Amino acid sequence: MLPDIGYVRLAQIIGCPRRGIAGVIPVSRATWHRGVASGRYPKGVLLGPRTRAWRVEEIRALVAAIDTQGLELASNCLSDKVS
Repeated sequence: MLPDIGYVRLAQIIGCPRRGIAGVIPVSRATWHRGVASGRYPKGVLLGPRTRAWRVEEIRALVAAIDTQGLELASNCLSDKVS
């Protein structure tokens, strides 16, 4: 699933059935990007000019918030934990 520390790419977060990667948050790419733009999901870090990744700690906090409060309420809890 997720590594203990470091960064993960989008395919590791939302999954990619074509490549056989199971995701931890079951949303589409478009939904993920809308969520990032609205502040529901973390923005991620640019690793290069066209490469973005997300801190595992932020993704784990998001998954924990979704598990306890549901997807709709997770954005409030996430902003408190990650900021």
